[in-house]
Amino acid sequence: METSLSHMASFIAFVCTLSLAFGTAKSQSNVTLGSSIKPTGATTSWLSPSGLFAFGFFPQTDGYAVGVYIAGIPERTVVWMASRNNLPLSKNANLRFTSDGRLAVCDTCVTSTIKQMPNQ
Repeated sequence: METSLSHMASFIAFVCTLSLAFGTAKSQSNVTLGSSIKPTGATTSWLSPSGLFAFGFFPQTDGYAVGVYIAGIPERTVVWMASRNNLPLSKNANLRFTSDGRLAVCDTCVTSTIKQMPNQ
């Protein structure tokens, strides 16, 4: 009986942990206009709604790159990288989702637009 209660307690703890993990990923799934991230900041990327992919900074050679990669696995698997010919970015770089819907990377005061979203 004691073993059964122990298993039940472990199962409940496991379910609560999964619930918290999915709740955290879900709360980060919408990127707010005007928000930004830095390669060395508290938030270095934005998660996809599923939590499977991330878009943001990752270490590359002697600095950082911006791109899409598979999140939550030890081996970083890059799916797409922005401006591959202009690497690396410094630790002071900033990626902004501007209030008018553009993604802009600023590294040492040189800003380049990655993609402008169409007005709706």
